[in-house]
Amino acid sequence: MNRKKIFFILCLMAAMIMVAFSVSAAEKINTDPKQQLPDPDTKPATIDKPVKVFILMGQSNMLGFGKVGPEEKNGTLEYLTKKKGKYAHLVDDHDNWTQRKDVRYVQVMHRRGSMATLRNEWLTVKGNVGPELQFGHIMGHVLEEPVLVLKSCIGNRSLGWDLLPPGSERFTYDGFTYAEYGNSTLKWPENASLSEIDALKVNWYAGKQYDDDIASAKKVLADIGKYYPGAKSYEVAGFVWWQGHKDQNPAHASRYEQNLVHLIKTLRKDFNAPDAKFVLATIAFGGWDLKGPGLTVANAQLAVSGEKGKYPEFAGNVKTMEARDFWRDKSVSPSGAGYHYNNNAETYMEVGDALGRGMVQMLTKPKKKAFNEEQTELQDDFMKLKFGMFLHYNMATYKGVQWVAGYPKPSDFNPGGKVDTDAWADAAVAAGMKYGVLTAKHVAGFCLWDSKYTTYDVMHPDCTYQKDLVAQFIKSFKSRGLKVGLYYCWRNPGFGDPKKHKVLPPECDPAKHTLKEQNEFQMKQIAELIEKYPDVFYIWNDGLDPEVMSAEQAADFFKSTRPNVLVSTNWWDWAKKGTPYADIAVKEMRHFPETNKAPGETCWKLEQKWFWGEGFRASSAKGVMGHMDKAYSRNSNFLLNVGPDKNGKIIESSIKTLAEIGKLWDPNATPDLRQ
Repeated sequence: MNRKKIFFILCLMAAMIMVAFSVSAAEKINTDPKQQLPDPDTKPATIDKPVKVFILMGQSNMLGFGKVGPEEKNGTLEYLTKKKGKYAHLVDDHDNWTQRKDVRYVQVMHRRGSMATLRNEWLTVKGNVGPELQFGHIMGHVLEEPVLVLKSCIGNRSLGWDLLPPGSERFTYDGFTYAEYGNSTLKWPENASLSEIDALKVNWYAGKQYDDDIASAKKVLADIGKYYPGAKSYEVAGFVWWQGHKDQNPAHASRYEQNLVHLIKTLRKDFNAPDAKFVLATIAFGGWDLKGPGLTVANAQLAVSGEKGKYPEFAGNVKTMEARDFWRDKSVSPSGAGYHYNNNAETYMEVGDALGRGMVQMLTKPKKKAFNEEQTELQDDFMKLKFGMFLHYNMATYKGVQWVAGYPKPSDFNPGGKVDTDAWADAAVAAGMKYGVLTAKHVAGFCLWDSKYTTYDVMHPDCTYQKDLVAQFIKSFKSRGLKVGLYYCWRNPGFGDPKKHKVLPPECDPAKHTLKEQNEFQMKQIAELIEKYPDVFYIWNDGLDPEVMSAEQAADFFKSTRPNVLVSTNWWDWAKKGTPYADIAVKEMRHFPETNKAPGETCWKLEQKWFWGEGFRASSAKGVMGHMDKAYSRNSNFLLNVGPDKNGKIIESSIKTLAEIGKLWDPNATPDLRQ
């Protein structure tokens, strides 16, 4: 019995086991990213369903320059499959290349003024190989629907010029202005006249390759039955991107991230496919030795990945696959053409494999979970922080109350100069704290950031401060190695009369808006905070509990906004405070029970109240540390509150106590040793 038959029997047995346990193909392929694919069954897909279309774009390495032969040459596909036994699904029992009858591969290219069709066939090995080969095999293995892998691209093209999508704006770099979409001049001196700019024009324009590639792809889709025999309809299920070599200059590299974000959004719009997934691979020239503008491009590519959280709208629908591990040196490759990855077929196969598995992860929707269904790595990391600073500073500081009624004048918020947030951060460091949480919006509804949803904030024309205090706070704490969180007060029905405690800005006055409208407004503001300030790791939600929305709804909202943001919620009902509802359970001036297992945070006042008041003094370091000990022994962090005064300064007695805590506290000691 030969190797292929043995492998086939093993795959068949594995398939029977998978069926017996009702494991889907998508779940199977996610279980072990390094598993070999089974041989294609050579059966065609039924065409009673729309064809799943995946559009591949980029430049020459997306075209594919992986050498197929000869078998004796290290790094060729024949060498890898026949000498090394890799990618067994590509070779049949007679050592011929397999063919997938459920995956159609179409390659088009716009050249000499029109579209040329280079490939229109069932997926197999032919000519050079690119990422499409392994990507197509994975899609065919996972999906029951017919699959069309549609490649529309050409080599030697940059995102900063040739592939610039419509709507892209010009920018300046190092004394030059660079083209916006449609310009026929690549760049010109900032002070150049119109005639000087015109003199630099070429027979091309920014974005022409984008237009050509999109037009070619649309032409294929308009005649779907010609390119996928028998097909009558299709769905653009995903986009695949691998590009960046020509953007390795300082100017284009500096703009790559912004251009890539715009490209993703524009492609979805142009193909009327708002839900299409987008997977990309980093450039990898030289592997982990990649430097300079190339490294800038790779970092930009990583930045758009949805799980990174920098672009909340990309969570679950954009994924970047790291490709630098797939670089192969010229000594084990068919050539030394580094710009084409030394023509090493293994590089192209592994990139295609990563892109395929990344796409599968997005296409496979995980079961939705409430926050508290399982302890996550994020929660574990939070518990390691142990000690943080709570900063109650907002309109209440100037009104002499803890809960402000009505809408005070924006001019009432007046520190008399720039708030020294650096001093806040220094005090936190002196105490041994590892994170800080600022009241971005409290009961007054006044916002300490420049919100696009209200004018009732620090940038209001009548507010003398005219600075983004949230941004200040983040910069100061981050510069000292501290993590940053933001407090946001929700309008819980428990607040009662909407004419008294507003909680929300005037644009969403609770006396004039329904609970549903209030929730929509609050979710928009929180999404704004998370998007505007990517360094925020934690949102402290006051008043958010099941009276506002269920734990499942809250989890769905926050995790779709940014998967890696941590969330705590402070229940309205005192008897239920500390009950698990979100990532972190919260108690105020009360301790968790000794049996507590939920990741907790005990919030304590250093002074007499949360917000500053005349004559307030800090508690002693010894008294505070006793509560710290109890909190830590009950699976809880300790968030110690200070209330800066009307000048934005932490009072002297609090500064002194914080410094004393820092000298006495050993974060690695047991509670008994600290007493």
